[in-house]
Amino acid sequence: MTTKTFLLLALLAFSSSVSSQVSGRVFEKTEDKKGNSSEEGVPGVGIYWLHHSAKAITDKNGSFTIEAPGKLPDTLVFKYVGYPNDTLEITEAPLAGIKLVYEEGTALSGLTVKAKQSVISLVDPKQIRIISQKHLHSAACCNLSESFERDATVDVSYSDGVSGTKKIKMLGLDGAYTQMLFENIPTMRGLSAPYGLTFIPGPWLQSIYVTKGTGSVVNGYESITGQINMEFVKPDDAEKLFVNGYINRNQRYELNGYSAKKLNSKWSTMFYANGNMLQNRVDRNDDSFIDDPLTKQISVFNRWKWQDENKMVQFGVKGLIDDRSGGQTTFDYGNDYGTTNSYGFGSISTQLEAFAKGGMPLDKEGHAMAFMSSYRYHNQDAYYGLRDYDGTQNSGYLNLIYSGIFGNTNHAFATGLSATYDDYEETFVDSAYARTEYVPGAFFEYTLKNAYTFTGVFGIRGDYHSIFGFQYSPRVHLKYTPTENAYIRIAGGKGFRSPNAIMENASIFASSRVLNVNLDNNYQIEEAWNYGVSFTQEFKFLKHDATLIVDFFRTDFTNQIVIDMETAGQVNLYSLDGPSYSNAFQFDLLTEPLDGFEVSVAYKYTDAAVTYNAGLRALPYVPKHRALLNLDYTTRNKKWSFSVTNNYFGVQRVPYTNNNSPENQRSGQSDDYYMLHAQVTKKFKYFDLYLGGENLTGYIQKNAIISPKSPFDSEFDASMIWGPLNSQIVYLGFRYRLK
Repeated sequence: MTTKTFLLLALLAFSSSVSSQVSGRVFEKTEDKKGNSSEEGVPGVGIYWLHHSAKAITDKNGSFTIEAPGKLPDTLVFKYVGYPNDTLEITEAPLAGIKLVYEEGTALSGLTVKAKQSVISLVDPKQIRIISQKHLHSAACCNLSESFERDATVDVSYSDGVSGTKKIKMLGLDGAYTQMLFENIPTMRGLSAPYGLTFIPGPWLQSIYVTKGTGSVVNGYESITGQINMEFVKPDDAEKLFVNGYINRNQRYELNGYSAKKLNSKWSTMFYANGNMLQNRVDRNDDSFIDDPLTKQISVFNRWKWQDENKMVQFGVKGLIDDRSGGQTTFDYGNDYGTTNSYGFGSISTQLEAFAKGGMPLDKEGHAMAFMSSYRYHNQDAYYGLRDYDGTQNSGYLNLIYSGIFGNTNHAFATGLSATYDDYEETFVDSAYARTEYVPGAFFEYTLKNAYTFTGVFGIRGDYHSIFGFQYSPRVHLKYTPTENAYIRIAGGKGFRSPNAIMENASIFASSRVLNVNLDNNYQIEEAWNYGVSFTQEFKFLKHDATLIVDFFRTDFTNQIVIDMETAGQVNLYSLDGPSYSNAFQFDLLTEPLDGFEVSVAYKYTDAAVTYNAGLRALPYVPKHRALLNLDYTTRNKKWSFSVTNNYFGVQRVPYTNNNSPENQRSGQSDDYYMLHAQVTKKFKYFDLYLGGENLTGYIQKNAIISPKSPFDSEFDASMIWGPLNSQIVYLGFRYRLK
C-alpha cells in the first residue's frame, strides 16, 4: 500500500524581462511500506488565478510558469482530475519558497501565506536575501541607507564627520564593488555613489533583493561582491494614495508618498514625491561641529506602464535636488566661505534620470525579447573648508535580451547585447580630471534544471572598454537539493569596474590630508574573482518553520586602486602590487517560535586585507566580528507590532596617526560597541502610527574628528569614522493608505 501526496512549490519571482511570473513544480510523493519515499512530477495540473486571466498547465516534469497578477491579493488555484481543487492565497510580495501539501481527497482551501520581514530565496541558484516592505516599515524612515540596519549582510556606516553621507560594505569590501540596480537597471554609479544611498526614499520601495557574490551576466559586468536590486512599488499593485510623515529628536522632517492610477485596461501611471529637511544645528558632543548636516532635499518620480496581453512597456523620469551644509556651529556661508574664520561644508547635487524597458513573447515555445535602457545626469558642486569640488556625469545604458528554451524548460537561455556610456568631468582644488568611456558588450547565459534536485546557471560576458580594452567575465551558479529541505549553493565568477578614484573616496575631502594620485603610468581597471558556497536547511522549531543559512565567500583582486591613508597628513592612491582579498563567513538563523513572533540571529566574521607600500595589512574600518539579534512581534489582530534590533560591531583597524602631535593621535583599533533600535506601530483602518528610537544604548565614537578646534591645520581629519556619531534618536511617524 502506498500513500500519495501532492507538494506544490512556488516562487514569486520578478522577471527582468517580459513580466512578473510565478514558477514552480507539482510532484507526487509516494511512500511504500518500508517508509521509502520517491518523487515524480505530475503533468496536466491546471493552474489559474481566481481574479486574473492568466492560466498555465504543468509540463511532463510537473513544472509550470504563470504570469503574476497585476494586483494582490489574489488566489492561485490548482486543479487536477480526481482531486479536489487546492488554493493558495497570496497577499503580499515577495514570497520565496511557498509550500502547500494536501493528501488524496483532502483540500486545504483558503490557506493564506504572507510575506515575512526577510526571506531567503529557496529556488534561485544565487544566494539572495529578500528584504520585504514589512521589514522596511519596521525600521526608521527614511532612505536606502537606513534600510539595512536590521540585516547583517550589508554593513552601513558614516563616510565622514561633516557630510552626513553613509556608505555600505558587502563581504568586507567597499560598496563600490556591489552593483546597485533599479529594477534590474544599473544605477547609483560613478559620481553619485557617495551620496546615492540618501537619494532613494525607503517608502517608495516594495522590496530589496540582496545577492551575495557575482550576479547574473545579464545585468552587466560590475558585480564583484554582490548586487542590490531595488524594486519600487508598481502602479498595478500600489494604493491609490500613500503618505508617510516623520520627525525626529534633531528636528529632521520628512514627508513622502505616492499615488497610483489605472487609466484603462492597458495604461497605468504612478507619481512619487519626497521632501525632507533638517535645519537645526545640534552639537551634543561639544566638538564645535554640528552632529548632522543641515539638509534640504526634494525628489519626484513619474512612471507609466502599458500592457496588452503579454506585451509590456514601462518608462519614467526621476529628478532630485539635494542641498546640504555642515561644519562648525559658527560657520556663516555669507561671511566665512573661502576664509579661515570657521570651517564649513556645502554640497548641492542635481540629478535627472530617465528609464524605459519592456518585453514581449515571440512564440508559444517560450522565446521572448526584452530591452532595458536608462539615462542619468548628475552634477555636484561642493566645498570642504578651502577645498572646492565640482563634478558632472552623463551616463547612458542599453540592454537587449533574447530568451528562450532548448527543447523544454529544463534547458533555458538568455543572450543579448549591451552598451554603457559614461562621460565625467571633475575638478578638485586646482586639478582637473576628465574622461569618456564606451563599453559595448555581449553575453550568454544557460540554465540547466534537473528535476527538483539541481539547477545550474552558466554565464559568460565579453565587453570592450574604450580605455582598458577587452574584458571577459565568466560566472557560474549551482544549486543542489540533496533532501527536500536542504539547499547547497556554489558560485564563482569575475567582475570588473572602472574606478572613480576621486569621488568614490570623497570622505578624504573632509580632512587636511594631501591627495597624491600616483596612477598616471599604471592606471588599470579594477578586477576581482569571487567564490562562494552556502548551505540552507529548513526545519521545525517548536512546531514552527525555521531556516538556517551558513555561507562563505572569498574575493581575490587581480587589479585594484589602493587607498592608502597609512601616512599621517597624506592620502596616496596607487595600483595594487601584491595580494588583496576578503574572506567573509556568515551564519543566520530565522525562525518563528510563536505565531506572530519572528526571531533573526546572525553572526559574521570578516578577514579582509590589502597590500600597501608598507606591506600587507588588514583593511581599516572593517569589524572582524559582527552579530545581530532581531525580534519582531505582531499581535493576533494585526493592530500592534513591535520590533527590537540589537547590533554588535567588533574591533576595527584604524589607520596610523602616530606621527601626529600627542593630542591628535588615536588608537590603532576601534572600540567594540552595541547599537539598539526599537519601534512600536499601531495600525488603524487607514493609517499607522509608529514611535521608535535609534542607538538607544547611546554609544558614540569619542573624539571622532581629529583637531576639530583647528580645522585648517595640517592634522585636521574628519574622515576617520568607524562608529556612530549621534546618540539616542527618538522619532515619530505615520503612514496613511487609501486603497
